[in-house]
Amino acid sequence: MDTADLYGPLKNEQLIAKAVGNQRDRYIIATKFGWEIDDQNKITWAINGTKEYVKKPWKDP
Repeated sequence: MDTADLYGPLKNEQLIAKAVGNQRDRYIIATKFGWEIDDQNKITWAINGTKEYVKKPWKDP
C-alpha cells in the first residue's frame, strides 16, 4: 500500500489503518513525506524532511 501524509491531509493513513485493522503484519505500507503539516493539521507548503518531523506524532483534529 502506498500513501502520503499530504493525502487528506492525514485521512489516507486513517483509512489504511481502519482497513488493515489488526492484520498489520500482512501488509507492506510505504509513505511519502516532505511537505510539512503544522500542529493544526494545515499544509504549510514548506519542505521538511528532518528526522524530527518524520517521527513527529500526529494530533487527531
